[in-house]
Amino acid sequence: MEPLKDFDIQHKWRLETRPEELTDIVLDTACYDKWCARILLAYEIIAPGDAQGRGLSLRFHTKGWLPYSFLFTATIVDLVPHAFMKLKVEGDFEGFGYTEITGHDTTHCDLNLRWHVDVKHPLLRALVPVFRLVMRKNHIWAVNWVGRMMQAEVHRRRQHLNDFAAPPPTFRSVLAILNPGHKSRARRMGWASGPGVKAVETSRTR
Repeated sequence: MEPLKDFDIQHKWRLETRPEELTDIVLDTACYDKWCARILLAYEIIAPGDAQGRGLSLRFHTKGWLPYSFLFTATIVDLVPHAFMKLKVEGDFEGFGYTEITGHDTTHCDLNLRWHVDVKHPLLRALVPVFRLVMRKNHIWAVNWVGRMMQAEVHRRRQHLNDFAAPPPTFRSVLAILNPGHKSRARRMGWASGPGVKAVETSRTR
């Protein structure tokens, strides 16, 4: 039996895409900041993983609609190509994420996401019991945008377009005020350290 977590949130999207197209987007780490700019502030590649993606590990700086942000690492620890991925999550979130592709035909498929984590953010941890519903809605808002942006990225790639349509993050200008100690937390988590680490900062956060 799985231990209880602060959040166990499940999503399901019906997308006009093939499973292989979603895999291509996930494994194309160089483009994350372009198609997912609505919630992704910055990221670093820790390990590229194998050809199928197993072992791929990245640090993420993300946010939802509300004016606070999260730093965490996500690593693909298990997968079935074009069908299932299990992500180990550490940092401001700790737990696991799961994606599964079901119900696919020649034009569409269902993308199922489960986010099963505890909140470890130093300022928000104590607020989870009081603001759980608000935090849940913030997460749902962010993940729903991921679904929209992923669908838009499928269409962009099919049409061989160079322009990305993802809008900028919300409340970007007040993040520093509401996230004191962010840089020191990032350093403790290993951001921009060690050989072979590729750091990517989105243009909207510079």
